[in-house]
Amino acid sequence: MLAVLNINNMIPVPASKCCILDLIQVKDINYRNLLQREHLLCRRKKKLIFKNAALLRRFIFDEPETHENIRRYCCDLRALEGYCKNIEQ
Repeated sequence: MLAVLNINNMIPVPASKCCILDLIQVKDINYRNLLQREHLLCRRKKKLIFKNAALLRRFIFDEPETHENIRRYCCDLRALEGYCKNIEQ
């Protein structure tokens, strides 16, 4: 295993702060290859990633009292989303 996608550590980012990374510009060929493989895998598993992210978000926002153990290992998504919304304005 070369990488892990820890959805519990996801953080919201305003669309205005996102940019496309041109992998051709990455000088280190080994790192570029790793990024390309990770990108391909994420694209292949996009539906599953989005499904799991939505599920985790539901646990945190809609059912926090029944998922205390999960919340313990997650970023404070509620606070982070509030901060993200302030940045967008």
